[in-house]
Amino acid sequence: MLLKIMQLLFENSSSLNENNKVSKTDFSVYYPAVNPNFKWSSISPSIKKATHNFILKYIDITTYQSIIDDDSTSGVIFEVKELLKQAVAEYAIYLCIPKHQSVISDMGVVETSAEGTAPVSIGKMKMTRWSCITDGDTAFDQALSLMEKNINLFSTWIESD
Repeated sequence: MLLKIMQLLFENSSSLNENNKVSKTDFSVYYPAVNPNFKWSSISPSIKKATHNFILKYIDITTYQSIIDDDSTSGVIFEVKELLKQAVAEYAIYLCIPKHQSVISDMGVVETSAEGTAPVSIGKMKMTRWSCITDGDTAFDQALSLMEKNINLFSTWIESD
């Protein structure tokens, strides 16, 4: 159940197969720098891990599920959901970057490259990761603050303490 819940945060992600692209979801709304042709199966493990490692430490699974299931297009719960999407997108990219810099193959660990592109410098990669973690933390802090200010809307969260 936990893995399914973590996939449902981004629109249409629950119905995707391994060949679908990020462009089939709303993930790029929250992290526009991602290539729309990036395979969903390549980023979804980082999304699951980001949700588990960062979000579910502070928001119980029942509250998280109720936020995801809420279909409102405005209001506090909608705002919290949007902030959580922002946080998870940033955290996922933070986790994803080092894993996609190199690939493990029969030849050992190799650097990934494609024609017309060049590997990013270590400094730029570290700066991007730092930006992702701080932007993710900011969005998540805002979501938690909004939840605390509107605690009456998140009764399962307070009961989970």
